[in-house]
This record gives sequence, structure tokens and C-alpha cells, in this order.
Amino acid sequence: MPRNAGRSGVRLGFWLLCTVLLLLAARTSAEACSCTGWRNFDHVVRAAPVVVVGRVQFVGPTPPRSMAEPDPTFVDLQVEWRAKGQIQEAIVRAWNASAGSSCGGSFARTPMGTEIVVALTPLRPADTDETSDVYWQAAGFKPPPGAYAISSGCADPLVMLKTPKDRSKYFGKRIR
Repeated sequence: MPRNAGRSGVRLGFWLLCTVLLLLAARTSAEACSCTGWRNFDHVVRAAPVVVVGRVQFVGPTPPRSMAEPDPTFVDLQVEWRAKGQIQEAIVRAWNASAGSSCGGSFARTPMGTEIVVALTPLRPADTDETSDVYWQAAGFKPPPGAYAISSGCADPLVMLKTPKDRSKYFGKRIR
């Protein structure tokens, strides 16, 4: 038996193991949220057409192929104050189009009863018609026409109102 036979067998085993690990790693999907938006909540609020203060009445389900649990697709809000925009509904369903993705998580910490201020954007008909079905099929859910989606970017589109001081910053005030 040649002197290097043992070493070459170990070397071959090492490279086979590396190849298998590399193939397994390549099969694992890596997804990252890429942001091109506002820096903080104040920027989100200024850019959003609708801002409401409301109490979470219902928390929707997490999408079937979610990257994180929980990551609700929507919350129903009892509207307590309309800080910006024209919205007539007393209860509004706020959809998170990024739920289940690496950019999701906005409603992850909003249990029923939580009071929040949230920036919303009315979905246009093109956002929910058949031309957008590919997106919604990938997301695993689809808002109805005329729904509201949270305004997003890199900043969180909502703030929880935990104290009277937090509440006084938004409640009873109009945002321009």
C-alpha cells in the first residue's frame, strides 16, 4: 500500500463532505429585505395619504409560507381618530403586503386591544386585479379591492401607544 493512500482517502472524504455541504447550502433559500424608503415613522407618516389612531380588534392569520411566526396578514382596527386623510370607516382592515416575508413583521407585536397609530395607503384597483395575482399567489393571501395597506419602507409603519404621553402626540391632532 502506497504511503500517501491513507492521506488521499481522507482528502477525498473531506472534499466529498465539502461538496455535500455546499449543495445543501445552495438548496436553502436566502432572502433578505431590501429597503428603499423612509428612515423613521415620522417620514412614513408624512408620506402616507391616511393615518389613523385605532385599537386592534382582530389579528389576522400568518401566511402559509411565512418566514416568521407570528406575522399577521392584517389587523382590524376600531378607528378612534383620523389624523390624516379621508377615511370614513369606523373599523378598517389594515393589510400587510409584506407579511410572511423577510420584510414582514409589522403586526407581530400587536395583540388585540393594543392601541396603535398606523400609516395607511388605499390599494388601487391595479394592486388587487388579475395583473397582480402572481404577487398575491406568492404572498399566500390577497386583500380585496378597496382595501388599505400599511405604508412601508424601511421604517415601521406603526407605533404602539403605550402611555398617555404617546397617545397625546397623535390623538386629537391632524397630521399634514
